[in-house]
Amino acid sequence: MNHLLGETLIYAATISISPVPVIAVILMLRSSRPKMMGLGFLAGWIAGIAVAATVMTAVASVIPDSADSGDGSQPVAGIARLVLGIALLFLAVKKFRSRPKRGEVQELPEWLNRINTMGPNAAPGFGFLLAALNPKNLMMAMAAGVVFGGAHAGIGTVVGAVTTFTVLAGLSVLVPVVLYLLAPVKILGVLESIMEWLMSNSNTIVMVVLTVLGTQIIGQGIDSF
Repeated sequence: MNHLLGETLIYAATISISPVPVIAVILMLRSSRPKMMGLGFLAGWIAGIAVAATVMTAVASVIPDSADSGDGSQPVAGIARLVLGIALLFLAVKKFRSRPKRGEVQELPEWLNRINTMGPNAAPGFGFLLAALNPKNLMMAMAAGVVFGGAHAGIGTVVGAVTTFTVLAGLSVLVPVVLYLLAPVKILGVLESIMEWLMSNSNTIVMVVLTVLGTQIIGQGIDSF
């Protein structure tokens, strides 16, 4: 399992380094019912990542490949990685073009502003959809699924790897919620400062991460042939 986690750690980190869910959970922790909202969003976020990773792993496990031929090549996995890497670079360019101009303040999307009127019952569903339907998350889940499903390891090993991957990918939401539960008064000011910084730099952060990761995955795809 260590080998599987070693290969997919970068994908989990890429999901975790996502400004939008961090901003969303901080907004919920500032609401009138912060504990229920924060925990609900966390549960939905973790579930969304788990479902995406599990589905992609299941799909990858049934895709035939020629690795059994003895030459060690994996053309199907290679093509999947090439397509994924190019898609990530495309998203990076899109983020670069949509970044705020110098001196401009990045405004929250309208759907994030609706968190202020959201009830605790809606938080889990919101977290699930944000995790499971985010294009970047799906790409990372696909990349991890290619590794997990293509390893043809035992079910226990794969389940353990997917579970650990999910927890690592959810750390950026898990940590703020846990810190708030431990010290709500002290941590809220820190979280608000983090949110302001993320709002100003979110596009740049995502652009850099996608560029580095996209280039790496393309290299892995080329190496698979």
